[in-house]
Amino acid sequence: MIRRSPERRRQRRARADDRGVTLPDTMISVMLSGLLVTALTTALFVMLRTSPTVRRDVAEAHDLEQLLRYVTADVASTPPAAGSFSTASAQASGCAGPESGSNVLRMTAQDLTTGEWTAISYRLVTGGAEGSRLVRVECTGAALDALGAPTVVELAGELAPIAQPVELTLVAAGGQVERVGLTLHTPAGRQRTVSGTPMASTGALAAALPVVPACTDNPFRQTAGFEAFVRGDVRLAGIDSYGPVAAGGDVSFAGNYLITPRSTTNGFKATGESVVTGLLVGGAVDWAASSGTLTVNATPVHVGDFGNGTKGTGNSNETNLYKAGTAVPPKVNVAGINQPLSGTLGVQRAGLLDIEAAFAELAVAAESLESLPGTCVGATSLVTKGVNGIGAWSGSGPVWLEYQANKVNVFSTTAAQLAGMTNVNKTGASAPASATTLLVINVADAGAITLTPPIWTQNEPRSVLWNFPNATSITFNGPLWGSLLAPGAAVRLNGDMRGNVIADSLVVASGSLDWDRRYYGVLPWDAWVPA
Repeated sequence: MIRRSPERRRQRRARADDRGVTLPDTMISVMLSGLLVTALTTALFVMLRTSPTVRRDVAEAHDLEQLLRYVTADVASTPPAAGSFSTASAQASGCAGPESGSNVLRMTAQDLTTGEWTAISYRLVTGGAEGSRLVRVECTGAALDALGAPTVVELAGELAPIAQPVELTLVAAGGQVERVGLTLHTPAGRQRTVSGTPMASTGALAAALPVVPACTDNPFRQTAGFEAFVRGDVRLAGIDSYGPVAAGGDVSFAGNYLITPRSTTNGFKATGESVVTGLLVGGAVDWAASSGTLTVNATPVHVGDFGNGTKGTGNSNETNLYKAGTAVPPKVNVAGINQPLSGTLGVQRAGLLDIEAAFAELAVAAESLESLPGTCVGATSLVTKGVNGIGAWSGSGPVWLEYQANKVNVFSTTAAQLAGMTNVNKTGASAPASATTLLVINVADAGAITLTPPIWTQNEPRSVLWNFPNATSITFNGPLWGSLLAPGAAVRLNGDMRGNVIADSLVVASGSLDWDRRYYGVLPWDAWVPA
């Protein structure tokens, strides 16, 4: 008898067991395993989707990715000029169609090659089932007032239910934005911050970009809504002003001068006050050079140094100010307001406005405007033609002007040439003056100027800016129709000022300051709109 070894018997049993697993058995086993894995995966996925913590983490990661994708690039595409950025919540995106939400940050930039404008607005949209959202709205167009339909991207789909779920940090110096930071507050209590640097704020990039000095911000950004904005001393000896007056130096007056701002709410308001400042004096009241009564109606007077003055008696709804130790004119009367000597609404309040810093910007603006049209898209040389609009103008005698629509029309001239323009008309093809069809008159003369202003701008003063970048003193013998930018000049008005006035010092010898004809022009490269 043949005996097999134990090892041989084990091998035979193993082969016999293998023959018991058929192909159908294997397929059934694989199918059951697949169903089990699918069920487990689905259950895990449902658990993750329904877990508030996990869902929030996923949403926050997505929002952070969106911020990193857009914010840095958007800021880097925007010029650093302060006018290119707006943080006002009421600022519209400017895109065609219906608006939603409130502005957090609006950025505008122009392609200097094509002239096309781009506006990007980060907007906080509140309400709805998911609470507050941050969206990005972008549109382009030939001008900021002619933008097309928007492209909308959601940057953050769920924000913390707090009063300010989005915070903006904007670091600026000298009228230039250096850095922009955007912080989101999440429902989990976290903060996500992304920042960016404007296109010309870094040295290497700034050096590579062309310098375009003419494309300056609107100079009236710097004047805080004052009718007269003066770096040094102001003397008021004419009739009246229908807008507020600011003097960085001292103020004196003669006769019975009246300041009656047309609006008590639209303009500069000192901290803690709800009414615009009617007269802001950075220095003191010069009582020795004053006579009569200076009356300021329904708006407060603020004086940086009132140590030489005193408050007298009067009605409960007025304030009477006199030279210290006296109770007789010269007098400053604040009609309709009983001001304390200090504190909120106080007569003495120093440091309310940095006029020196504003005039540093205004000096740059005057020089920049003198170089127009330069390479600024939207600026053009004024078309001047001969008699009846035929041929070119000779430079003296009768002239026909032709404004280009929606342009800053630039007329570079001298005081002598202005004096010789005795007959000024418009051609039939001239566009009417408006807030976007503007006239900048650059008067190149340096030193002292005496001028009897022409009256041919009297029908369009709100669109006209007279720029005297080089003058040290200007005497106007007659009314000036349009607004005046003369940041380095001592200005004397022997007639009405039919617009705003910006000057190094100011004497109003006669006439009125006319608030109703203040400048309202919007520069094509600066979206800011004067109030």
